[in-house]
Amino acid sequence: MSDPCQPDPARCPLCQRGNGCAMAAGAADATTCWCAAVPLDAAALANVPAACGAKACLCAECARGKPEAPPT
Repeated sequence: MSDPCQPDPARCPLCQRGNGCAMAAGAADATTCWCAAVPLDAAALANVPAACGAKACLCAECARGKPEAPPT
């Protein structure tokens, strides 16, 4: 699990699974990311730790408000 003060940009800050972020993978334009076309769940965004704001993206499941259990 990543340190909440130093989030891994390739992992969801809520469930720690890979987030599929195009920007974290090196894309130059955020519009190429899956999240550009998906409405994000407001409650999920509210649960993102402040230290992770604008540093790590949610995964698709958490973004839709349907998080899976974190990996053990």
